[in-house]
Amino acid sequence: MVLPFPQPELIAHYGYPVEIHEVVTEDGYYLTMHRIPHGINQEPTTGKPVAFLQHGLFCSSSDWVIMGPSKGLAYILADAGYDVWMGNARGNTYSKKNVGKTEEDYWNFSWHEMGVYDLPAEIDYVIAHTGQPNMYYIGHSMGTTMFYVMGSMRPEYNTKIRAQFSLAPVAFMDGVRSPMALLAPFVDSIDIITGLLGVNELFPSTALFDFLGAALCKDEAITQSLCTNILFLICGYNSKQLNETTIPVIVGHTPAGASTKTVIHYGQEYNSEKFCQYDYGWITNILKYHQVSPPDYKLSLITAPVYLHYSRNDWLSGHNTELVSYYGYPIEEHQVKTEDGYLLTMHRIPHGKGDESRVGRPAVFLQHGLITSSSDWVIMGPQKGLAYILADAGFDVWMGNARGNQYSRSHVTLTPDDAGFWKFSWHEMGLYDLPAEIDYILLETGEQSIFYIGHSMGSTTFYVMTSQRPEYNEKIRAQFSLAPIAYLTHLRSPLRIFAPFANQLEWISTFFGIDEFLPDASFLDFMGGFMCDNEAVTQSLCGNVLFQILGHDSKQLNKVTMRDSESLR
Repeated sequence: MVLPFPQPELIAHYGYPVEIHEVVTEDGYYLTMHRIPHGINQEPTTGKPVAFLQHGLFCSSSDWVIMGPSKGLAYILADAGYDVWMGNARGNTYSKKNVGKTEEDYWNFSWHEMGVYDLPAEIDYVIAHTGQPNMYYIGHSMGTTMFYVMGSMRPEYNTKIRAQFSLAPVAFMDGVRSPMALLAPFVDSIDIITGLLGVNELFPSTALFDFLGAALCKDEAITQSLCTNILFLICGYNSKQLNETTIPVIVGHTPAGASTKTVIHYGQEYNSEKFCQYDYGWITNILKYHQVSPPDYKLSLITAPVYLHYSRNDWLSGHNTELVSYYGYPIEEHQVKTEDGYLLTMHRIPHGKGDESRVGRPAVFLQHGLITSSSDWVIMGPQKGLAYILADAGFDVWMGNARGNQYSRSHVTLTPDDAGFWKFSWHEMGLYDLPAEIDYILLETGEQSIFYIGHSMGSTTFYVMTSQRPEYNEKIRAQFSLAPIAYLTHLRSPLRIFAPFANQLEWISTFFGIDEFLPDASFLDFMGGFMCDNEAVTQSLCGNVLFQILGHDSKQLNKVTMRDSESLR
């Protein structure tokens, strides 16, 4: 039975060492951290790797220990040899010390300030106290949001993170399914009302919550099912992952309080479908940000290794329904950094449907063509999409994404808004992208060589790589060029009429600041869905446009898939 002690006493109750540390942020907030320096019955030693755990919204460091040894992550890590530190965000149960601030000023923060001030202060303190130059960071829910803010707003801290593990990651909110999302359209009204009423804190830890948790949620209470269903309704249903006996102690520690502004900031994210700073309204935005809308966080500045962990029935953390997993195939996402700083996304189908064996599978790498992506290999579905066919045939399938397409739009120092980001052609893709991806695959799989299949520009980039960096020829078992492109003398597409004006087009695009050609855009998605839908009278026009540019072959075009082809370009 888990006991309803305060967090440090709970740790000590199970025989683990516990320490309490206080940190002061740059903007004057006092934060409490809890530490388990070593496992039970272990001798204290120096040099242990540091694991820093950061809780989610309305929570506290108690989250990591209330399940007890062998289940609480803090205990598991301590017993595994880690020096475990647990942070507490400003304003929660353990970090409410207020020195020299008015009540209104104290609560004037959101998770933005937690990422800009709280995490850096805690990380610097841990490094100074332990002597370790870096640490592992594990964040849950808002704990991931805070990290993304820090990594983008204060990128110098990326070097202090050995790896970051995001549990139920939250940045973009468009996939949230919890009924809490129904409140998002009213965040402006909620902001005004709470401001008028002086409500600066939401759901603080109180004796009332402790009493209700003990009285209504205990095993003997007929209302226990009500407690569980409230949790399921808000967070998502999974009865196997909930020990109902522990609900009273969970309620005794959670909620632990949060500022009203923190919750409103999440509501703004849901409404805008962006990951951006707090929206104060256009007048204050201009004064504070020098622009009408709040600036986006530059996630491309996050260079620490990030691992995302999510579950499909988590209603508070959205995830994109992958086309591959929709068909029942396993799917992995991998990020690779090139020599010149581009961050590329590769998609992997490690094995076929219903076949979980991984050992000994030959690796095959698929590289898409111009203005396309890894989606090309899967949008036709099983039995027709080459990626599925190869996975079912026993291959370990990897699909690349060239720099600048919809899946590879990050750089260690640049963003797609910077002209310097777009200073590349297929030459750099062959010189830097393919070698980085191939080396990553060989390292990840243990294979000595791979099969390479390139379509159109995917063949061009291969020819560049093997001629400019010939040492990579020995890493290719065989290369298959689909619609190969090297010399363009015999090109028959009407697009060739633009070739004589290439220099002029480059000058014009530079003059007008046009660095990207045909980006993935909601307008094109809409037009593809509207005009190319199976019931649309204009569907034949879509088909004829494709035929005019690429060549006519009606037998090889399934018109029903044109809409998906356009939206997944």
